[in-house]
Amino acid sequence: MAIRKLTFDDSLNTAKDDAFFNWYLTNKTNGIFADLGDECEATSSNGKITFKDGFVSIYGRRIYIENGTSISVSLDSTKKGYVVLKLDTVNNEATLLAKEGTSSNYPSLTQTNLLESDGTFEFPMVGYSKTTTSLALDKSVITFINLNKTISDNVYNTLILRINSEVSKLNDTIEGKQHGMKCEIIQYPSQDRETFKFNISSIINKDACLITFACCNNIFAVSLNLLKGTTNITFSYKYLGTDYQGYLERSGNDLYIELGSSLHSVKKLFCYY
Repeated sequence: MAIRKLTFDDSLNTAKDDAFFNWYLTNKTNGIFADLGDECEATSSNGKITFKDGFVSIYGRRIYIENGTSISVSLDSTKKGYVVLKLDTVNNEATLLAKEGTSSNYPSLTQTNLLESDGTFEFPMVGYSKTTTSLALDKSVITFINLNKTISDNVYNTLILRINSEVSKLNDTIEGKQHGMKCEIIQYPSQDRETFKFNISSIINKDACLITFACCNNIFAVSLNLLKGTTNITFSYKYLGTDYQGYLERSGNDLYIELGSSLHSVKKLFCYY
């Protein structure tokens, strides 16, 4: 029995030591880091699958995929397959390869628990279906690691449906008792890089209205009357430890929200009046 100093000067901290802690810090998930680099986004052209840059974590072992990393897929038959990131801790190797199944099924993968023993883990970077003339990608097989606690589109949409239902019930209750506050949701904006355009014609003539929206786990609120009397409003927000600045501008019946990065988004406006 002994005490090992892991994060002290002149101490030896092995890759496996780091992996144990990284596995815990990534919520015990194997996947591609979301919102980091270009998330290893895959594209295909002429039988070649190319990845943008990004980071992958497998049982706490981190791998960087450089921008432009690619692999060729031979269009010699009709099959389904994966582009696999293969980790081999016995030989201390990480390689990218294509692994194929049948025309209707993906191949089985070797996925050793690398915390319990050394061995091989095959992580699907993207799926694909090929024929002798075509190659189509299947990105539904990809697993992402969300360290900023974002939620999937399916979960988000389910929550929004529940919120809308409860808001509708609340509005009915308030309206039945008095002419109280109501909420209108404006969604499906058009987007041009960092700028999101919402049509607010349905609320523009309200005597008083509070507009709220969410961005990168931040909630913002602004008075419609303020927007009517001001050409431009600046707001600040923080995301993953970085400070950003955004802008609000109304032009006629349109509200423009410009964010500090094209990776950030505003999906809905909640308007209370």
